[in-house]
Amino acid sequence: MLKVGGVIIRKVFLDCLPRKVKHIDWKNSVGYDVYFVYDDVVGYIKIISHYVIRKNSKSRGFLKIEYQNIISDICIENFSDARLSSIIGKCARKLIEGINDIPITDPWMVKYFQGGIDEAKLYSRGSHKKFFPICPDCGSIKELEISPYTLYRTKSIGCVCSDGRSYPEKFVMSVLKQLNVKYNFEYKADWLKGYKGSNKSARLDYYLPNNNLVIEVDGGFHKKPHAQSRLTVKEVSKKDEWKDKQIRDNGLNVIRVPADESTYKYMKDSVIERLGDIFDLTNIDWRKCEEQAMKNVIKEVCIYYESNKHLKRLEIANMFNICVNTLREYLKRGSVTDWCSYNVVDSINSNRERFVADNKRRSKSVDVYKDDVFLKSYISTAELVNKCLVDFGVQFHQANISSVVCGKRRQHKGYTFKLKHAN
Repeated sequence: MLKVGGVIIRKVFLDCLPRKVKHIDWKNSVGYDVYFVYDDVVGYIKIISHYVIRKNSKSRGFLKIEYQNIISDICIENFSDARLSSIIGKCARKLIEGINDIPITDPWMVKYFQGGIDEAKLYSRGSHKKFFPICPDCGSIKELEISPYTLYRTKSIGCVCSDGRSYPEKFVMSVLKQLNVKYNFEYKADWLKGYKGSNKSARLDYYLPNNNLVIEVDGGFHKKPHAQSRLTVKEVSKKDEWKDKQIRDNGLNVIRVPADESTYKYMKDSVIERLGDIFDLTNIDWRKCEEQAMKNVIKEVCIYYESNKHLKRLEIANMFNICVNTLREYLKRGSVTDWCSYNVVDSINSNRERFVADNKRRSKSVDVYKDDVFLKSYISTAELVNKCLVDFGVQFHQANISSVVCGKRRQHKGYTFKLKHAN
């Protein structure tokens, strides 16, 4: 989307047209090609004819124009003010194979068509004609139809294997990863509780602890009713204001990144506009952001887990900036779609064995003395406490053993103890 000084450009350049004194001579403008810019669409519109409609003693000028082989009618005022949405939309929906079919304009959408390229080329990205999509991640076919326009706008078919994260959220996430900035996704805190008496904590999209910063990604529901939460625009705005106040009262700054559209150009411009003064974005690979935003995080996590089972769950969770519980939930879902082999019971047993092994590795052996004479060595204080009654006829207490080792007591029941790292 083209912008100048943060402002979206929608303009028709009329300098080429003939004039009568200060006004454009529309009658003699027939046959001219007029250059225009409308968001991320640029091109030429040909003026075919000019006519006037008179109604109730008032007259209004109209133009018959041609754009991409489609002829339309538009009043002169709308044309001059670049109100071209109906013209651009009509062309986007009309299929011209090899020019505006999906494999040409948006090849990323092809993977959602069961028939691949052969089926995808029958649609344009603005088409409202519906089809049954296939999930490129799990291979399931949706029971509900979807239009290419909806897929283009949302970047998702709403499959059950979806990670639940929006395109704009993952776009911003990729930017933060490339900046090597530490962040917590969907951060919750006690001071975020209490909105309208609720005990549930509100969530922050991105909390950057090292920057004292919170980044909120504002999707389209901030400007229209939110069907899922049944909140009106006014209610969403009030909740945002409450959240912003809580953030600032706790010594943090907040930046809201508009995400009205799930498109590459819109999100790139939005991130640069809101974060460009805080971070150096010159080395950001924006196409990588697009690529990451189109990925399924659950599938990515499961594939990584399958190849790195030797790593601890916490290590894997930290790599993807998620908590261990979220990781466990992702692996459960991934095992259903065969992205990974994960069994809850086996995982618990494996973690228990690893925990015992780690404890043994980190434990310190205990040497027991009486009257400065070495008696016996134990792997750990726990083992000593368990066997002391049999070996020495007395019951030691772990707290007292620790007190002797730390020099707080001279002896415990006539015995002294020394610790040393296990080899």
